[in-house]
Amino acid sequence: MKKFQDVRKSLEKKYPNGVERQYPDGTPIPKELPAFYELGNSKQNCANCNYYVPGTKNCKLFGAKVKPNYWCKKWIAIKNQTT
Repeated sequence: MKKFQDVRKSLEKKYPNGVERQYPDGTPIPKELPAFYELGNSKQNCANCNYYVPGTKNCKLFGAKVKPNYWCKKWIAIKNQTT
């Protein structure tokens, strides 16, 4: 347990705002997006989520820019659309 605590303290010192997550192309993933934000599938993704704003590619729930082909556990189908 002590070793884990030492590693954690070291990482917190090196990355005081947390480790920056990135898309495969190296673009940073906005910190407002949850840890469970990841690559989606053809049935459930940001582009067909009720929280997605197509023109701005923003998520209304998290207030951040998202990629249409990604997904998170808060996904809700667009009203009047089946999955």
